[in-house]
Amino acid sequence: MAPDFTAPSSAGSQVHLQAMVGKAPIVLYFYPKTTLPAAPRRPAVCAMILRFSQAQRHVFGISYDSVESHKKFIEKYHLPFALLSDSDHAIAKLYGANSMLFAKRMTS
Repeated sequence: MAPDFTAPSSAGSQVHLQAMVGKAPIVLYFYPKTTLPAAPRRPAVCAMILRFSQAQRHVFGISYDSVESHKKFIEKYHLPFALLSDSDHAIAKLYGANSMLFAKRMTS
């Protein structure tokens, strides 16, 4: 069973994981930071997560960044899924994706 959490979303709402369980498969993608210098892999990673989204799954990207930073990232890369803010690192700790400065890159 996935650890439950509630987090602010780039869509302007709170996402409560337990409320989504059973409706469709859920993909949680932890990533380090939205404002790091553009890496060559970023478009490929976004494309991979997009495929999850198109396959009728609930997809959520999670980092320590603010909701405002996430909104800018979504606009830049035209992402069709929400990003969640884990500013206190609590969600990353629950899933083993925590580290000192950034969340570890992992998918659950």
